[in-house]
Amino acid sequence: MRKVVAIVPARAGSKGIPDKNIMQIGGKALIEWAIKIGTESPLVCDTYISTDSAKYEKLALASGAKSLGLRPKHLGEDNTKTVDVVLDMLVAFEKQGVCYDLILLLQPTAPERSVEQVAALIDCFDRAEANAAVSVSLLDEPHPYKLKKISSDGWIEPFLGGQSSENSRQTLDQAHRLTGAYYLVKVDALKESRSFFPPRTAAFVTYPVVNIDAQADADYLRYLVETGKDNLPK
Repeated sequence: MRKVVAIVPARAGSKGIPDKNIMQIGGKALIEWAIKIGTESPLVCDTYISTDSAKYEKLALASGAKSLGLRPKHLGEDNTKTVDVVLDMLVAFEKQGVCYDLILLLQPTAPERSVEQVAALIDCFDRAEANAAVSVSLLDEPHPYKLKKISSDGWIEPFLGGQSSENSRQTLDQAHRLTGAYYLVKVDALKESRSFFPPRTAAFVTYPVVNIDAQADADYLRYLVETGKDNLPK
């Protein structure tokens, strides 16, 4: 039987919003929402927290997650890549004689998920015979070809070449944005590519969700919760 491990990455040193990963939204900390999806999905074998904070680890364990212990110091820096954290965990799993087939990365900052979506994500992955599947949503505006940059001389230039920003939106190829909610990848493909986007990465298209990067994002999600328009796990 295929084994899926959910990993919730939660570094403590957020600069923009202090302790962002344990911010309270809808009565739970963000890492609690992510762990809830992993532990309640029948397709997920184990759910692990990866953190450099004893406080975060304690909260995660109380919420039903497992832990390999706190991250090594070199994996808790501002420039640490999540893929390096996960690869380090795979080494630790193998030393314990534990092997998984698929990794489901659940970032705390995109908490609008459902157990049903996890099943749909894995189905999308299987039907595509993919090495990975990542959640995206349609990006309506601004279309990437309508973005601009300012040259060193101060002139406005296209941010991307190949199309005119004066073309109507309807004539441009559809663009999609990463939602941040789901990253599913084969262990072997992750090891080989050192990326959550190996060759043959399928698009799992979902509705737009809030991915908390700034305080305004958190405020907007709280507004959605207060008005009953959120998609937090039920």
